[in-house]
Amino acid sequence: MKRIADILACPKCRGELKREGERCKLKYPIVEGVPSLLIEEAKPLGE
Repeated sequence: MKRIADILACPKCRGELKREGERCKLKYPIVEGVPSLLIEEAKPLGE
C-alpha cells in the first residue's frame, strides 16, 4: 500500500511534494496536521 505522501502532488505544477518544493517553489500550510493544498494559500519558499 502506498503512503499518502507518495500519492500527493502539487496542485499547481503536479510536481512531487517534498519537504521543500523543487519545481514551482511553493510551500503549503499544514492545518491541524493536514496539508492544505489550495493554490491560493500557498506561499513562495522564501517567505
